[in-house]
Amino acid sequence: MLLSIEMNYTIAVFSYNHHQNLLPYCLKSIKKNCCGYNKIVVVWDDYVRERSVDFDAIKQQTGVNFDVVLHTEILDWPDKIGQWGWIKQQLAKLLCYRYINDQRTFVIDSDLVVLKDPELFENGKTVVRYHSNQPIPNDYKFFMKKYLGILEFSNQTWVGSSAVLEHDVLVHIDKLCISNTGLDLVQCVDYMLNNEQHNDFPFSEFEIYGHVCNQHYPDRFIFKDRNWTYPQEEQNDCISIAWADNHATDLEQRYANLWK
Repeated sequence: MLLSIEMNYTIAVFSYNHHQNLLPYCLKSIKKNCCGYNKIVVVWDDYVRERSVDFDAIKQQTGVNFDVVLHTEILDWPDKIGQWGWIKQQLAKLLCYRYINDQRTFVIDSDLVVLKDPELFENGKTVVRYHSNQPIPNDYKFFMKKYLGILEFSNQTWVGSSAVLEHDVLVHIDKLCISNTGLDLVQCVDYMLNNEQHNDFPFSEFEIYGHVCNQHYPDRFIFKDRNWTYPQEEQNDCISIAWADNHATDLEQRYANLWK
């Protein structure tokens, strides 16, 4: 039996121009299927402005009220990180404790739809999810070894679709970088991108967060297998979160139930 214990948290939806069409469906699904949160914040990548966005129109369309935080308001991003929008967005998640005044933040990308209760908490603890039977990509290990001092790795990956990030753990991650290198997290990533040999996938925010939680706070969290699915996978009753299809032409029909 799961105990209902109130956990304070904010929901941060990360989006940019390519996923602008999907943002309303993500927001509406959150309003319908998530509960107990303090507010919703849309974290918008305005670093490259390829397409204007009308947030007031989205609020009117969805009936969802939200604050907006722009990437350029979070940090004066180093040039190399600015060029890697994917990594910049990951860092924006790991830095959410700087611009969201709460104890924890549920981070989710706007190309995701919450199908039912995502079960973020259990018995007064935050749930941290892994992907069983899926090994950690070797490319992510280099950064964790050199800059965070993580030498042992889990048998499964922590990379997923979303996560509740505890703010004090995020501060701990930054301190791990400083204690190992003398550089903070953003400086470490910038140094790696400018000076290290790496491939196209050198960094994962979820992999880092999952490993730090598992190794430094093993009794604080509930560790469970994923409840999300990739687009090509069949959905079942255990699935709470799924990727939406940005190329679909029937979005209104496909997600009509969100407006009921």
